[in-house]
Amino acid sequence: MNKLFITLCAALLPLCANAQVDELFQEAKPKGKETVTIEEMKRNLYGNIPTENGKIVLRYTCETPNMTKDEAYALLGYWAEKRFQADLKRAEWGEKNFFHNLPYAAVKMASKKDGNIKCQGAEELIVTNKTFVKNWSEFYYTLNISVTDNRIDAVVTNLYYITDAEGDRAKLTGEEFISNEAIQNGKGRFVRNATKYRKETIDLFKSLFSEIKVVASSKKK
Repeated sequence: MNKLFITLCAALLPLCANAQVDELFQEAKPKGKETVTIEEMKRNLYGNIPTENGKIVLRYTCETPNMTKDEAYALLGYWAEKRFQADLKRAEWGEKNFFHNLPYAAVKMASKKDGNIKCQGAEELIVTNKTFVKNWSEFYYTLNISVTDNRIDAVVTNLYYITDAEGDRAKLTGEEFISNEAIQNGKGRFVRNATKYRKETIDLFKSLFSEIKVVASSKKK
């Protein structure tokens, strides 16, 4: 039944891709047990962004009872191909739910055998979303998803921004722009806007992990 459901989804994809993407952006109560809830993670990250060996690393784990590795891989692989489509656009600039992938967004690697999916995130990170005010940056990151029986792990690394803040186009790593040290000590470039970018970055990953949670809850019985 599950294979039939996934096959039907793939067959109907050209007709309903936009609707499915919209659904994945919505909040949903997980059927699986999260080791840390999305909201708890968001509150913690606002005050502290974790690092490992000096690099920002964001981890999210969701337990998925009664879901096999192959089932989780099929669902998340399908989701990843849609979520990280190059130039995927949702809504229009100035609208509340505006979202736009850049041309570099892609699924870089997928291995059913190993249960691993590697995605290149590349999208517009919006700081001010108003009709006549455009404050944003190009935002890039790596998302690694690992699935096993009854468990999904997601890890985000390699955050960096390309911004035109104050007329100076620059590439800034997450560590030098939104890390605890950059924010608290004022050493990061364009610190005046850094706290805003930090908040929007955290909100983006809250949404991203919520999408994974939705997918993990979508197994058909």
